Amino acid sequence: MENLNQLSTKYWTLPYLLLAEKLHGVDTDQEKAEDFDSIEEYCIKMKMDAHRATNIVCQMELYVILGNWEAAAEKLGTEDIRSLVPGLMPSLRYTLLEPLILLKQAQGELSLMRKRKLKKRAVKAIKILRGWAKKGNVNVVHYVHMAEAELAVVNGKSQKAEESFKSAITVASRNGYVQDRALSHELASQWFALKGDDYWKDYHLDNAIRYYEEWGASVKVSQLKSLKIEQNSD
Repeated sequence: MENLNQLSTKYWTLPYLLLAEKLHGVDTDQEKAEDFDSIEEYCIKMKMDAHRATNIVCQMELYVILGNWEAAAEKLGTEDIRSLVPGLMPSLRYTLLEPLILLKQAQGELSLMRKRKLKKRAVKAIKILRGWAKKGNVNVVHYVHMAEAELAVVNGKSQKAEESFKSAITVASRNGYVQDRALSHELASQWFALKGDDYWKDYHLDNAIRYYEEWGASVKVSQLKSLKIEQNSD
């Protein structure tokens, strides 16, 4: 890319390459490899706002998949980066990750005022997803179900949560989104764990492992297998 003077394309691609490497557990030459921070610095320096937004979304994606919700929330921050990548895949992905991160925060929030604030921002993003789905964007339908499932968890609506997780899994599977089927199963497993339902917790955890493995995210698979061993030993 550098030799062909295609730096713009390079910095579109690098964040996704880094994401894939980290999920696959690929070792890189640390002295030569660029990381998310160096990419962000370059994008800021060159005023490549859309590229910087893509880099942020890839980091959010990584943290969400690895279950590091605190780091995901820190990366999410308060900046709405949709306007930097309008109509592009990073904008769609950001609008899924945003409510998932906010609602995970809300689930553990003790302050009612803070919880309402988190939910309000999450609902705003969900409304955007619903609008896109109503306009015929079939690629975000399972996004809607995933986000609505987590909202139902926060609101204590058990039946709605179960139905939405089931719909998210079904639609993601039908449309070929293996990674989102895996994530939906994982989130459903976490919810059933909160309910104390070991059968469905294990069912969804096993399927999360299966589909993350099919996707090739070996680091995530190892993480979930370790979790399963830990749960079975309790």
